[in-house]
Amino acid sequence: MNSHVRIKIVKADDKKLPFWLGFLRASLLPLVLFLPGLIADSAAMQWAGFVALIFCFFAASIVSAEEWLTVNQARKRLDDLASK
Repeated sequence: MNSHVRIKIVKADDKKLPFWLGFLRASLLPLVLFLPGLIADSAAMQWAGFVALIFCFFAASIVSAEEWLTVNQARKRLDDLASK
């Protein structure tokens, strides 16, 4: 069985970006599309912004679900995986 495990290693003093801040940052593109659509009364631009917003929401939730490990935690995890 070939299973892939994705591990992201961070320094212990690094701080993970809060979900709400990542979502806000990822929402800038849809806002750029959606707000001018409101101003111009363009339904196409509003829908494009809405679809991009939904896409960004799911992308942010996938990124926030990744496992963040320190170096020592990653070593332990890799040792556990190697012993299986």
